[in-house]
Amino acid sequence: MTEVYKALRLKMHHNNGTLFAAPWEERDKGLQRSQNLLVVDDCRELLHILGECFAVYADGYNILTAPDGREAIKVLQSAPVEILLTDLHMPGMNGLELSSFTKNNYPGTKIFTMSGDDKIISKNGLNHLGISAHIRKPFSIDDLMSVVLEGHIA
Repeated sequence: MTEVYKALRLKMHHNNGTLFAAPWEERDKGLQRSQNLLVVDDCRELLHILGECFAVYADGYNILTAPDGREAIKVLQSAPVEILLTDLHMPGMNGLELSSFTKNNYPGTKIFTMSGDDKIISKNGLNHLGISAHIRKPFSIDDLMSVVLEGHIA
């Protein structure tokens, strides 16, 4: 299925309930990205927008998305993930539980969290759970990209 949003052409692929998005031109050229970035949020609209934004700004990454922690674990188990960006407040498995699972089972994955409520996480919680940074909602796309992508490089 192909969708057009603000002159951004993406080819969307659904695989086991997970949305894969990459710029249309790169898919057509047959280019393969070398690393995976997983975005997890229960707000489907935000998840879709973030998937599109990372597909444009995160050159060199396959963008994987999941609507909750349980689906994120399925993605983690099926493909190596270099960066995880997860919302903290989600039904079922929340972002802190997902971060803990990821740290314990995939210690090489850089973890970033996002939430509109900073009370749920403390500075000690960041280090204890292996979280590289916490991004407060609402955020600008530029700020998010800078924290997540530059934080991964640092």
